[in-house]
Amino acid sequence: MGDIAKGVLGGGWALVVGWVLPAALNLAVFFLAVAPSLRRTAAIERVWPGSATLAG
Repeated sequence: MGDIAKGVLGGGWALVVGWVLPAALNLAVFFLAVAPSLRRTAAIERVWPGSATLAG
């Protein structure tokens, strides 16, 4: 039973480097490059009301 726990917990670094880090980088690029231009679309306006319209 201890060997199973070691195998599952020992692969944590591979999970971080192989999945979490690339996913975080892709999300960062998306939110920095693409998301600002999406603020003007109707679908985003429904999710974030008031983000695109600042009526004076």
